[in-house]
Amino acid sequence: MNSLKHFSTEILITLISLLVSALIFLIKNYFSHLRNELKEVLQKVELIHIDVKSMDYAMEKSDKNGYQNYRDEEKSRLLVDSNFIKK
Repeated sequence: MNSLKHFSTEILITLISLLVSALIFLIKNYFSHLRNELKEVLQKVELIHIDVKSMDYAMEKSDKNGYQNYRDEEKSRLLVDSNFIKK
């Protein structure tokens, strides 16, 4: 009878440790996924910021003459200079 109690206790401890390990694994994967999603959102915000800055630059530089060329030129320069997008 005593060995049966000891055996059931060992099984219970093993199951609990297995569940805790699985839970830690799931939480770790969730936060890794969340970090990747956040990085993607931040990259998109940075691209929007670059678009806005390049449009402002183009509007200042062009007098309604060649706006698109100036915009593309500045956007290319900002993309090259952006450290965050390169990561």
